[in-house]
Parts: sequence; C-alpha cells; structure tokens
Amino acid sequence: MSTSAPGPPSRLERPGVAPAREAVHEANNLLQAIAAEAYLLLDRAGDDPARVLLGRIADQAVAAGHALSRVVEPAIDEPLAPLGAGDLVAAALAEVEARATRRGVALTRDVDPAPRVLARRRALVHALVNLLVNAVQSGARRVSLAVGAGGPRRLRVRVRDDGPGIPGAVRALLLQAPVTTKPPREGMGLGLLIARQVFEEHGGRLAIDSRAGEFTEVSVDLPVVE
Repeated sequence: MSTSAPGPPSRLERPGVAPAREAVHEANNLLQAIAAEAYLLLDRAGDDPARVLLGRIADQAVAAGHALSRVVEPAIDEPLAPLGAGDLVAAALAEVEARATRRGVALTRDVDPAPRVLARRRALVHALVNLLVNAVQSGARRVSLAVGAGGPRRLRVRVRDDGPGIPGAVRALLLQAPVTTKPPREGMGLGLLIARQVFEEHGGRLAIDSRAGEFTEVSVDLPVVE
C-alpha cells in the first residue's frame, strides 16, 4: 500500500491568488492555441525555411504554458509518493519525443522500470524534461536516456548527447547561474538550475561530464524506496 506525506500548506490559500489563477488559466489557453496553430502551420510548411521558426514558436508556447501553470499550481504542493521509474520516464519522454523528431534527433532509451523513488511527480517529470530538452537542443544527432541502479539504494539517470560538448569554463558555471550555450531565443539557461533544485529536494545529486566535440552527459543519483 502506498503512503504519502502532505506538503506544506498551499500558497493558493493566500488572498488574491484565486484571481491570478483564473488569469493564468486564460493565458495558458491562449498559449496552447498559439502552439496548436503553429504546429498546424508546421505540418503544411514542407521544406519552407520557416519550419525552424514555427517549431520554436510552438515549443516555446507550450513551455510558457507549463511555466505559468507552475506559478499557481506549484509542484511543492504535491504530496510525496512512491513512484516507479518507468512511469516517470515515460511521462518525460512523452513531452520530448515529438520535439526530438522535428529536429531529426534520434532519442533512445534503456530503462529499468522497477525501481521506485519517493517523489512529487509533476516536479520530477518537469526536471527530467529539462534535461532531455537541453540535450535535444544541443546540436546533437543522438540523445540517449539510461535509467538503472546507481549504487546501494540509489537510482541513476543518465542523459547523454553527441553534441558539441560544453567548455570547462562554462560547465563550471552551469549549476551556479543561468548560463546557456543554445542559439538565441532557444533558452535562457534556467532549465538546468531548476532541474538541479528539484533533484536536490528529492535527495538527489546532479553531475555534468562533457568533452568538446564529443559528448555531454548529465547524470542524477536519486534514493530509491522499497
């Protein structure tokens, strides 16, 4: 039988949050409409050079909607619950696979679905999505996701890409400040910082390994539960 522990009192109980929630809901609906129309145009674009721009518009509209939702439905309000690695990974991949396909990036996985972690589901899925999106947008041709045992009572998640790599000086800053190596308008460098914070809240550790011109690998160790 699953057990769960309640999070801290919801921030939605504060005066004035309900109207904000309604406004965010309306804005999110508009963003989803923009994304849907951009995807429709993308399907009709053929070999038009505008395909890249349309893809960015669609992806960023979806990402903005998710970010807005987190303002009024913070993941910290979710209860902790034992969740299977397979479920978490499947949810993250579902948000990234179409993006990888549009960019011509081969996305592979080697996942042991059995281990469970004590997690706030929405937060942990969002953190995994951030790692995968960073890899897909790195200029890589292949991105691999591996999930399995990382030591006694630890689960290891590895996201590896064959992109251009990250210079050592930049790598040293990645987990300390918003830094990005993506092209303009593709990111502000916050994704990795957010992911690190979420993983650490779940008792995890995040590390980055990279070699210029060869690969970048982000690995995360999380505690498992029986």
